[in-house]
Amino acid sequence: MATMAEITTDKRVDDLRAEMHRGFDQMETDTRELRADTKAGFAAMNARFDSVEGRFDSRFDSMNDRFDSMNARFDSMQKLMIGFFATTVGSVIAAVAAKILLHF
Repeated sequence: MATMAEITTDKRVDDLRAEMHRGFDQMETDTRELRADTKAGFAAMNARFDSVEGRFDSRFDSMNDRFDSMNARFDSMQKLMIGFFATTVGSVIAAVAAKILLHF
């Protein structure tokens, strides 16, 4: 026959076991709620990133248009500089040729 101490100890162990199960059940519930909150937060953050990405795309398109305009102006300036250089070289050659021809 079991003694009174064994019965009391068994009851305390059973009570501890039940309390631990309640604690783990509460922990599981809290963890699921936290996961749901985290998923909702990430969904909201992804939506914000998508809207910001759209704004960045439109601004980058605008910047690309301005860079294309600047490239066109640089191309025009380069053509002008090449023309000026060719005219200057031609003038120097003509002056040297004139000096040689007029010297004789």
